[in-house]
Amino acid sequence: IYSVPATASGIVNRPATIKYIGPSGEEEQKFTISYQVIEPTATVSPSKMNVLYSGIPTHAHIAEGAGVPADKVRAEVKGGSTISRQGGHFMVTPSAGAKTLSIVVSAEIDGKWPNMGTSDFRVKPVPPPTAVVDGVQGRTATKGQLISSQGLRAIPLADFDFDAKFTITSYEVSVINN
Repeated sequence: IYSVPATASGIVNRPATIKYIGPSGEEEQKFTISYQVIEPTATVSPSKMNVLYSGIPTHAHIAEGAGVPADKVRAEVKGGSTISRQGGHFMVTPSAGAKTLSIVVSAEIDGKWPNMGTSDFRVKPVPPPTAVVDGVQGRTATKGQLISSQGLRAIPLADFDFDAKFTITSYEVSVINN
């Protein structure tokens, strides 16, 4: 086995010669070996969208580009957030108040853990829910709607892409007598 360390990225052409004993004695076959050397890379992609939301756990599929098995790939998050491996993917949970975070990927190659790449993400707060009384959204409900209502519930914004659950912990009611 012939081994040469890579000194730069790009296309490499190496001349090679094979010598062997053939029917008419020692023979020689000359040829060129061509291969490409690439920089260490990794791809990080949130499963649902390109923005992460504070406090919402998000699946992130992390693929390392050099053919390293998934169990030899590590990810850490910088920016006051958490990341954990769950099966074949990672779960990223941005901290409340974070504006950005970075996911740093490393992979075990020949017993070492080189950095394979870093991806930066914006972090947004979860949009506030809308209060609903018997399907009536907004600030005004009639006395009859309030009396017959089975309760007040909170629903996320229609354009929000996650299945967020909200619990109403308090509310205020103002009454206008006519």
